[in-house]
Amino acid sequence: MILNLIIKNREIFTIFIIRFLSSFLSFLLFILLSNLLSSTVYGQFTYCYSLIALFALISYFGFELTLVKFLPSYKDNTKKILSIFFFILIVGFFISIFILIILFLIKDNFESILSNQSYILFSIPLIAFFFLARNIFITFFNTFDKTITSQIIDFSFIFSLFLLYFYIFVLNFYSINSFNLSLNFLILSCIFSSILSLILSIYLFNNFIIKFSLFTFDLSDRYKWLKTSVPIYIRDLSYLSFYKGDIFLLGFFVDPILIGYYFTSQKVISGQDIVLDSLLIKIRAAITHNIYINNFKKSNQIIKKTTLISFLFASISGLILFFLSDFILKLFNIENNLAIEIFKLIVIYQIVISSLNYIIEPLIYANKQNLVVGVGVFFNCLNLLLLFLFMENNNIIMFINIVYLMRILSTFALIPVYWKIFVKINN
Repeated sequence: MILNLIIKNREIFTIFIIRFLSSFLSFLLFILLSNLLSSTVYGQFTYCYSLIALFALISYFGFELTLVKFLPSYKDNTKKILSIFFFILIVGFFISIFILIILFLIKDNFESILSNQSYILFSIPLIAFFFLARNIFITFFNTFDKTITSQIIDFSFIFSLFLLYFYIFVLNFYSINSFNLSLNFLILSCIFSSILSLILSIYLFNNFIIKFSLFTFDLSDRYKWLKTSVPIYIRDLSYLSFYKGDIFLLGFFVDPILIGYYFTSQKVISGQDIVLDSLLIKIRAAITHNIYINNFKKSNQIIKKTTLISFLFASISGLILFFLSDFILKLFNIENNLAIEIFKLIVIYQIVISSLNYIIEPLIYANKQNLVVGVGVFFNCLNLLLLFLFMENNNIIMFINIVYLMRILSTFALIPVYWKIFVKINN
């Protein structure tokens, strides 16, 4: 049924192709970088790159759900649409300033990992802010049912970075010009690509949603916007230490080379989730719709089938990655037994995590977000406690075991709640 839907629906197929290309180019991008950079600089860049994604998430303040909830009712109200856009941007700007102040206060803690280039940290909130603006545009397009346009915007950042680094790789390969990439240059190229992606976002928004114009703010709904976003923001923060924030924490325990191994493993392995999510994008919408109309039985039927497909897909792709780990890491110029061990360990954990992807989100739409947040906060705190109690310097295997086990247990803890709402009540 799902495969027929994908094949027959041109929009889903196009989204899948764009996301696949984006994931594949991202894969090639880091292959290029790993062959252009030393192991240390590669690790430093992957650390900074992860911080950009982390700070962009923190700056968003949970407004994604707010946009999804309120934008349809503002469809013909240009003033409201532009007001909510700039309101989120202003909130994100002040959060970025706050992050910048925190980084300035703790900059000495990053001296070892960034080789006395901790000043680079101060550019990361700027890039994250550009990412935030771009992500707002992406949510706008998704909400107004222009998903393909949003995927093109998402693709543009990776595409421009890839072209730049591929050009440099060709110059070096043919000895036309020896170009040594520094961490400074890498960060500047991220700023350049994020600005290009943002310009494209503004152009497409101006042409396909509404035209930017001079207007007066209408912030009469600002408290509603904040009231909707705060629980989601707390939820995002509650899972931070074993989702987006894991590499940030890793920087306090291991050297940049090991961060490079960890990031590369995650980057390659997470590709299976990107592909699967692209295939099931309409299925997720069907789950959400049935929950909103209180048809939990139908939602559960879809979730069961989706979970089975996720498990089969994750198992097959996981086994392929497991047995090809040595070959895959060689593509990244990594020939190290510890790196292979890291890769294989994450593959095993990811099979379980990918299979459980559709447990937490339905609970949020079923108005159990407070419980989800509570469980997330508990395991987030437990994760941090275990790391600071048992983590030894450069013992990355211990780090992976703690972080991934907490991530899995936080989902398992919610299964009884899911059972009560979606299964037991319908029997």
